[in-house]
Amino acid sequence: MTNYNKSGIYWIRNFTTGKYYVGSAVNISIRFTSHRSRLNRNVHGNPYLQSAWNKYGEKTFEFKILECCEKEKLIEREQYWIDQTRCYEKEIGYNVRKVAESNFGIEWSIETKNRMAKSQTGRKHSIETRAKMSVSQTGRIVTDKMKLIQSITHKGNTYRLGKTSSEESKIKNRLSHLGKKASEETKAKMSIARQKYLEKKQNGTQENINT
Repeated sequence: MTNYNKSGIYWIRNFTTGKYYVGSAVNISIRFTSHRSRLNRNVHGNPYLQSAWNKYGEKTFEFKILECCEKEKLIEREQYWIDQTRCYEKEIGYNVRKVAESNFGIEWSIETKNRMAKSQTGRKHSIETRAKMSVSQTGRIVTDKMKLIQSITHKGNTYRLGKTSSEESKIKNRLSHLGKKASEETKAKMSIARQKYLEKKQNGTQENINT
């Protein structure tokens, strides 16, 4: 029985058309599982392989190890098989690149980009990844326009733009975010703030009437 828990080069071959996809992996078993999962969910990053999978079905494809090698040799050996098979030619294979492990120069279609984005939906980043993302944002300059857009996006209340909240409302909002109950002292402050707000509002109304 073949042991797929190895590093090496593999192919995914279509029995019907004879076309194939060549790839490499540190653990071929895990990579095969990943390929099948993405293809069956129609979110695979390779549009040619995905299209063929949808058309001919899973049973038409063979997953096979071409060569096992050390991890340090993966790129070198994958390049060898890509050159030998010419799997990047549309008449022969499904690969989208000529150079192993390099996406440089590839222009993805909108459909493919959407499929790749969909495959990331619901994915949770590790603590290490989140830390790296945070570091990558360090020193970023946020313009006033960007701040406005972020504010609208996060709050979702465009109708509040240009309006001033009362002191009572501000206190309530702060407390709602903290999840704490108002103390007697805070309640007293809210009462006073509300009273001042109503008096100010009443005075403004009275001035409008006199005018």
